[in-house]
Amino acid sequence: MTTFLRIVKQARLKKKFFGLYLALTLLFVTFNLINFSALIPILEVLFNEVQAPLEQTNASSFSINYYKNLFYQYLYDTIEVYGKRTALIHVCLIVLGSVLLANLFRYLSDLCLVEVRLSIVYNLRKNIFDKLLHLPLAYITRQKKGDLLARVMNDIQEIETSVVYTLKVYLKEPFLIIGFLIILFSMSPSLALYSLLLIPVAGLIISGIAKKLKKKAIETQGVMGEIGFILDQMISGIREIKSYGAQSFISNQFDQRNKDYANFSREMGSKFQLAGPISEVLGVGTMVIVLIMGGSIVLSDSGELSASQFIAFLIIFSQVLPPVKALSQAHSLMQRGIASGKRVFEIM
Repeated sequence: MTTFLRIVKQARLKKKFFGLYLALTLLFVTFNLINFSALIPILEVLFNEVQAPLEQTNASSFSINYYKNLFYQYLYDTIEVYGKRTALIHVCLIVLGSVLLANLFRYLSDLCLVEVRLSIVYNLRKNIFDKLLHLPLAYITRQKKGDLLARVMNDIQEIETSVVYTLKVYLKEPFLIIGFLIILFSMSPSLALYSLLLIPVAGLIISGIAKKLKKKAIETQGVMGEIGFILDQMISGIREIKSYGAQSFISNQFDQRNKDYANFSREMGSKFQLAGPISEVLGVGTMVIVLIMGGSIVLSDSGELSASQFIAFLIIFSQVLPPVKALSQAHSLMQRGIASGKRVFEIM
């Protein structure tokens, strides 16, 4: 995590974009939650379950219940005066407006993150290049040229594609998860609690895969540096190689390192790709358990959860799983970026 923070600090000149990104992300999350919250009144209109709110909340409190009751009072009055069709159209227009605003804020937040990404990559390349210019000549001559080139080019490219993506996920998905959980707990605290207890199982399994990924990523990047070194030797010393007839020796060296890279990449790729299917299976398994538990509550006629609310609960809970999956995949991907970051910071 120390390496990850050092990478993020490379965007020091773009700190204002972090605050702006968080603000725009919160707006995106807010309107995204409105989209899914509107599913409940839509289903209640279709199932003829809309009733006038019994509780009259004080307007001065400005609580969630106040706005909820205010909305349901408006919805009930609309049905009484204009009918269900008009009420359904009004709710759908609210959903359409919130979808447009949510995507607008998502687009603006992504633009902010582009500035952060470019700043990180620019500063890393500039700092490592300046450092190489001022390092002692003895250090440069001791190092393999291909390895140095791999650190400046390949490793920083890996940081750009992995760590910056991870940063985006870590700054957005937790807010989505918290927002969805607030809605779920407001609908059925007991069912939401049971559902919440099932989610960490996926995290424990994915974290084990991520630890193995980090080790393989370091080995893979090291082999890539050796391939670059052999290639540099071949190009710069091609006359000597041909004069001594050492083509087979150099070819065997390159072929062995190339095979090592393929093997390490195969092992790392298989573990990385395993994270997605495991998350998918665990997610579906969790949905099945929630379906059984929630269905039992509805069938018991306890009044805690109506049929329309349960359908909305399932839809909203299904939206909790993609952010959890994204976090697990980002954690696995981050290990590759951290491995590259460590190689870059060894010079800096």
